[in-house]
Amino acid sequence: MTKSVVLSHGDLDGITSGAIALLQFPGSAFYFTKPSQVHQDLFRVAKDKPDIVHISDIAVNSRKFENIIQALDSFPEATTIYWTDHHPMTSKQKRALSSRVDLFHEVGPLIVNWTNLDIRSKQSAHQRQWAVMVVEYP
Repeated sequence: MTKSVVLSHGDLDGITSGAIALLQFPGSAFYFTKPSQVHQDLFRVAKDKPDIVHISDIAVNSRKFENIIQALDSFPEATTIYWTDHHPMTSKQKRALSSRVDLFHEVGPLIVNWTNLDIRSKQSAHQRQWAVMVVEYP
């Protein structure tokens, strides 16, 4: 059985994106977190060696960024980590995260505009699923 965990922010967009993640990964353990403590929660989750981790609506806290990277590096290589977020981040942070996780990061309404684009050639399968889920979710 696949062990999966969803970590999401506890505000309205975090609850909504966390609920969508649970639709994608049914049976996942679900935890609320926040930017100032996500690294601590990631270290705790890594101890359980999950197969899949999905982080949603967590802005990158610049003061804790190195801790976040260390926490991500503490997961087994076999763990697939998805990070879906809309908050601003620097290109350096985006590159560092992208080398460790399947990062879906868009700021603004671009995801809605994707319905008019051929996203198959531009995005990974995971990102296409999320774009469709967000656009088509009732």
